[in-house]
Amino acid sequence: MANLQLARATGRTSEIAIRAAMGASRGRIVAQVLTESVMVSILGGLLGLGLAFAGAKVLMATIPPNVHPMNEDFMDFGVLAFTGAVAILTGIVSGLAPAFQISRVSVNETLKEGGRAGTGGARGRLRGVFVVAEVSLAMVLLLAAGLLIKSFNLLLEVNPGFRVESLLTARIWLPNAKYATPELRAQFFRDLVERAGGIPGAQSAAASTNIPMTGGGSGTNFAVEGQPAPVAGHEPIGRVRSITPGYFQTIGIPLVRGRYFTEQDDAGAQRVVIINERMAQQFFANQDPIGKRVKWNRDPASSAPWLTIVGVAGNIVGVAGNVKPYGLASQPVLEMFAPANQEPSAFMFILVRTAAADAASMAAPLRAELRNLDRDQPMNGVQSMQQIVEDTMIVSKYMTILTAIFAGIALMMAAMGIYGVISYTVAQRTRELGIRMALGAGSANVVRLVLTQALWVVGIGIGIGVPGAAAVTRVLQSYLYGVGPRDPATFVLIPAVLAGVALVASYVPARRATRVDPMIALRYE
Repeated sequence: MANLQLARATGRTSEIAIRAAMGASRGRIVAQVLTESVMVSILGGLLGLGLAFAGAKVLMATIPPNVHPMNEDFMDFGVLAFTGAVAILTGIVSGLAPAFQISRVSVNETLKEGGRAGTGGARGRLRGVFVVAEVSLAMVLLLAAGLLIKSFNLLLEVNPGFRVESLLTARIWLPNAKYATPELRAQFFRDLVERAGGIPGAQSAAASTNIPMTGGGSGTNFAVEGQPAPVAGHEPIGRVRSITPGYFQTIGIPLVRGRYFTEQDDAGAQRVVIINERMAQQFFANQDPIGKRVKWNRDPASSAPWLTIVGVAGNIVGVAGNVKPYGLASQPVLEMFAPANQEPSAFMFILVRTAAADAASMAAPLRAELRNLDRDQPMNGVQSMQQIVEDTMIVSKYMTILTAIFAGIALMMAAMGIYGVISYTVAQRTRELGIRMALGAGSANVVRLVLTQALWVVGIGIGIGVPGAAAVTRVLQSYLYGVGPRDPATFVLIPAVLAGVALVASYVPARRATRVDPMIALRYE
């Protein structure tokens, strides 16, 4: 805005000189320019409020409410007051430099020269400073956007360790009054899983106390038989998940070692457990974990039963794979799976693998089967696994989009600033360029001369912006996946892109300079 005010001030030197000649004081001239600047800023603020309101409505319509609910009444008095204060302050700050510059024009020289005196020099340098600031800001935002975009693309390529598509999930919490005993709870979920698996179009069904990407599940410290007891307070902690037979087949996690759970793994059978790859690698790196035993309840000397490892759950990578438990950017954790018949729970997720691509088509039949089993039992959180995975990326997605939008605006402003400065410079150097061409300088020489000045301005802006971005992007580290806050490729590509945009923005006024008639230029001023 300050650059636009300076550009406007350049064309008003004659007007201001006339006002001064008619008795207007310097303070009055400054006040007039500041008032105009504040009015423009307030109008811009009102337009910005309208765009913000519309943009927030779009966000509220696209962000799932279970991920990040937004308040419909966000446009309150505090927001309006803050916006108004920022608009007024912006108008004052951006108008100060043009106001003081234009109030210092020489009345006699300006009127004598037809309004051209006093329009170069300091004002041109000040506009250059503003452009450097714009380029630096654009550099910071573009680098941040570049890192987030690269991170998000890497996130999309992550293999979660299970089949995301065509999988419906739902939550069921049994009331203690009706299902008071472990046997009743286990029987309910056995029956529901059997009914769900028999729905036309269902390939398989299972139940689990937790599913990947939701971040839930209970954790417990544990002991491994035959290994030294851990130091008190540093016991290993693993997530425990009760599952019904068919869970791994339904969710799409292959079992590469050992066996699956069966209905025979009930309360009267040997206590068994399946572990994940991370746990197998950490505690049984050089041996077969099948047949080894672990004990929950934290103390090898406790009365808790030993659990025999009967399988290692895995994915297509390595001998046994890991599932991303909290989101695509999370790291695998120690996990243990217990048969739901031996570790029954009142709360479980129902999972149904469908033949149809649209998993949501299975929701109505699943509700019908639940009503047939227990008409009073509610079912909540009906959602496809694809939607759950997308929800885990919603913060990264919208942060990337918003940063890219701000970076695009900053880039556009920088390009406009560069264009304005180069156009201003060409206008100020019309006589000089005419003399150069009259003395034999070709169009290529004139274009190179103008572009060199643009590259100097951009180079200084990039030189300031890159170190600033290196410091600022460290704040983004927790939002990045697979890319560092100082990724070399991004820090090379983005400055090159910005320099290219600057050259394009400078080329138009540079070409215009070559069309100057030397004879007209020599008579200029």
